[in-house]
Amino acid sequence: MICAGLLEGGKDSCQGDSGGPMVSKQGSVWVQSGIVSFGFGCARPNLPGVYSRVSQYESWISSHITSDQPGFVQFSSSGLDTDSSYTCPGLPPPPPVQSVSNPARSECGSVPVNSHGGTWPWIVSIHKNGVYTCAGTLIADNFVITAAQCFSSSNPNVGDWTVFLGHQRVNQSEKFEMSLGVLKITLSQMAGSNIALLQLAKPVSYTDSIQPVCLDMSSVRTFQTGTQCWVAGWGEGAGLRNLETQVATCRDTTASDHICTHSMDVQQGDKGGPLLCMSDSFWFQVAVVTMDERKSEDADHQVFAQVARFRSLIKTTVGDMPDPGEKNSGNAAGFSMFLSFVFPITSVLLMSCF
Repeated sequence: MICAGLLEGGKDSCQGDSGGPMVSKQGSVWVQSGIVSFGFGCARPNLPGVYSRVSQYESWISSHITSDQPGFVQFSSSGLDTDSSYTCPGLPPPPPVQSVSNPARSECGSVPVNSHGGTWPWIVSIHKNGVYTCAGTLIADNFVITAAQCFSSSNPNVGDWTVFLGHQRVNQSEKFEMSLGVLKITLSQMAGSNIALLQLAKPVSYTDSIQPVCLDMSSVRTFQTGTQCWVAGWGEGAGLRNLETQVATCRDTTASDHICTHSMDVQQGDKGGPLLCMSDSFWFQVAVVTMDERKSEDADHQVFAQVARFRSLIKTTVGDMPDPGEKNSGNAAGFSMFLSFVFPITSVLLMSCF
């Protein structure tokens, strides 16, 4: 939110203005920074109007407007105003401001509650021009892994893609905590099944419903025959589902590059989703689901290309990733609402709102 008004009152938005723009001039260009939202009365002293901050919805807006998209610009203030850090009397001091560019890292593969029967904090929904295309998983604060099959060309247009994170079920309906655009898409180039790595427009802040999964990148760690595992995806589109399976012995392929499970009813909406197995109380993604997963000669078994097969590309592209047991060093989600800058408006002063 953004608050704007005069300390002495007298100028404000009021009833009937809701939904209207709050604009500021940058050179010869008018920039909409806010949307009239609410206030306590109109133009009262020390009670500024409250406006929705447009910049917080850039990714969401872009995901819904597929052509002739609005022009988002970086707004530059002409300088701080003495009231930019105004604090309402009687309130406790604001908490220290934390940097958004450096969110605290979390341990990977840990869920707040046992949710293998419902949802997962690392599952994401990937949309092209507003239409669901693939599932995927969060593997770092700014990277998602999915199937290369989700992209029809080797050089996809990043502007077409949006990632929805923080899947939740509320009153039997699906909701997401946030959406982000995509900065870069990297595709592996190997024989057979391939993966895609999506770099998000900005790092996410971890919450209970947004957490990274661990990747099984080690040739040492193995999931023995009979290990219980799950595939997560959107199937035929009725909602996120979980398919339970077990690790099976690979009889007709190279075990070091593949993992085999009992056969499952994998559907189009599951593409890009993870094959998840647990080790030492942490969840590991051992494979990415593609629609060319082949059955072994034993028709009851399914063969997946292991994530470890792409370890070199992942390490080069993503860099450091959370490890099992690496604890939070702080609450990345708890950002202060204290404003450290203002948008200068000729006759209206922006202030902090608490």
